Amino acid sequence: MKLEQLELPDSLNDDGIHPEPLRVPATRDVLEELFELLEDYAPTWYTEEHHNRAVAALLGKEMPEERTE
Repeated sequence: MKLEQLELPDSLNDDGIHPEPLRVPATRDVLEELFELLEDYAPTWYTEEHHNRAVAALLGKEMPEERTE
C-alpha cells in the first residue's frame, strides 16, 4: 500500500459505537516499535541495508554515500 492510499478508519466498531479518536503517536515511538518488530521477526526481505538505514534514522545520523567506482 502506498502512503497516498492511507486513510484513518471512519466507521463504527463491533459494538456499533464510534471508537475514541485516535491519538497521533510520536514518530520516533512508532519507528522504534517497527524497528524492534523487524529485528525480532527478521523477515527474509529485511536486509542489512534496511537495518543500517533504520539505525541511522533512530540515531539521527546521515548514511554515508555509497561509492560507485
